Amino acid sequence: MRKTCYAILTVIVIALALTTVNAAADELSDELFPLGLSPSNSQIVTTSRIPRPISKIAENVTVITAEQIATLNAHTLADVLNTVPGIQMNHTRTPGSLPVIYLQGKSESHVRVLIDGVPQNELAGNFSDTGSIPAHYIERIEIIKGAASAAWGPALAGVVNVITKSPDPERKIGGSGFASYGERGTSDLHLDASGTLDRLGYYLSGNTLYSKGFRLNNGVNNKNLFGKFTYDLPSNGTLTLGLDYRDTDRGIVATPDPFLDYRERITARYFSGYLSLTQPLAEKLTLDLLYREWHSKLHDTQRNFADTGFWALAGNTQAVRGATAKLSWGDSMRSLVGGVEFEHAKLSTHGQFDTDWDLVLDTTLDDFKRMDRYGIFANGSWSIGALTLLPGIRYDRVSVTNDNFSYTLGATYQLTDSTTLRAYAAKAYSLPYALQTEEVQKVNTVQAGFESSVIPHLWLKGTFFYNIEKTQKLDLSVIPNTVTTFKYKRQGGEIELKSTPLYGFSLGGGYTYTYLTNKDTGEQVHNYPKNLAKIALNYSSTDLGLKGVLTGNYVWWNGAEGWNGHYNPVIWDISLTQKLFPASDMSPEIFFSGHNLFNGSQHYLDTVYNNTRRWIEGGVRFKF
Repeated sequence: MRKTCYAILTVIVIALALTTVNAAADELSDELFPLGLSPSNSQIVTTSRIPRPISKIAENVTVITAEQIATLNAHTLADVLNTVPGIQMNHTRTPGSLPVIYLQGKSESHVRVLIDGVPQNELAGNFSDTGSIPAHYIERIEIIKGAASAAWGPALAGVVNVITKSPDPERKIGGSGFASYGERGTSDLHLDASGTLDRLGYYLSGNTLYSKGFRLNNGVNNKNLFGKFTYDLPSNGTLTLGLDYRDTDRGIVATPDPFLDYRERITARYFSGYLSLTQPLAEKLTLDLLYREWHSKLHDTQRNFADTGFWALAGNTQAVRGATAKLSWGDSMRSLVGGVEFEHAKLSTHGQFDTDWDLVLDTTLDDFKRMDRYGIFANGSWSIGALTLLPGIRYDRVSVTNDNFSYTLGATYQLTDSTTLRAYAAKAYSLPYALQTEEVQKVNTVQAGFESSVIPHLWLKGTFFYNIEKTQKLDLSVIPNTVTTFKYKRQGGEIELKSTPLYGFSLGGGYTYTYLTNKDTGEQVHNYPKNLAKIALNYSSTDLGLKGVLTGNYVWWNGAEGWNGHYNPVIWDISLTQKLFPASDMSPEIFFSGHNLFNGSQHYLDTVYNNTRRWIEGGVRFKF
């Protein structure tokens, strides 16, 4: 397996080198980066809760834009994340199905997912349902690969912050539509409207995603309503109201295996909303206030494969309310952001379980927990010539666990106009599973890397990471579920590459290697993506109105014996989009997408969750 990964990486490097020969362009292009490999040092990001150029961010950060998402013709956030180096999705068989995210080998319970700053992780397992978040209303995704608790609280492995589209400031009314249809009745319908009326701006969005499913009992019926409203105050401040509602009904799996013998279906409803105020107080000083709510209701039904009886009925109801107040000060040379945060959460779980698998529901589990979390944080930057220092601290007091102190100490150095060095050390945490223990999950990490375009026509980014982790595993095989704490050592590296366009074509790629061992025994740990490679061939022609991307995804899950996962071939997907009238910005676009072109079996760790075979779809996108 390791030789296969090295061969793939060699192919990427050779192809990139060939592409750069006789390239006409002298500077890197930002037009097509479906892998999130943006080389622009001047790009502004808010990963530290204050806008900063990406050249003054010590963490390994990836930014994905709406244009890149449109090139992929993606349906959900999970579809987009699966193209990003260092990220691998599992269980993504049908678009919109319930996924599991791994970020540099860390599972979803340690990755904090936010929509406009509102956390989307549920409390029972810190899980975030990225398969239910439509891609169409996303303006930008900012991803931190690594510990980020100093800014964001429980973010042991990283942050995925979805920034949604804002009202169109230039028109009173406008909008766009998206419609696709594919095999197994797979359809995605989206419509939005946007505009500004005097001081009031609005963005409204509706989406449905349906499929009969590409695997047994893997159908999807997702619905979404979203709205964002802004109001410009006479004091130059801005009020923003955001509302997001998602309703999902999904078959998870069905297997006639003599040992498992079950089928599972999960329905879930999510609602999140926020009201924020951004008010400039002085030339460099801004006050931000945010009130947020997040609610979910989940129901999990498990039957035997023949559908003759239940052996598990479970669910939970969650409600989280929070508020943040922060002050931001600074310019391009120095900045400081500080604030306080409060969060009140309630988790109610219920279920009946057949402990003997005889279809008699003889065990009942009902529980109720509350959590209050108070936090205070400060992050800053200080540039001295080419050097920028980036300290950050945070203190969280959590009612159900021990108090937590998080920090980050980073630096970037602008070696040349085309090369940036970056490094940071940090301590971060995540909340315990289902708030069941008094011990939080923790990590101490060190990262170092660089970003450079010094090689003509090639952008290159590299990162090394070393973690000492104290994390937990939730055992679902016993009732009630139990939580076990382990100590791990995780180390590895990541390299990302992107070439300049040549006759409209450009190549991109990324390779991530992660090695995980039990810190106490020294034994290698299994069942995580140890080797992960992403490849992309992009094409864009403004004159022809044609753009497209061919992506390849290789993963070696390093699975334990008996799981029967498949990791051999690269999974290839293609998406082509044609603008009918290339000279018109309002021209309709038609697109075609082919998934798993060569019918490979590779995307699954467990044979129960085998990946989708080849399937195709097509559709139209338009503006008005």
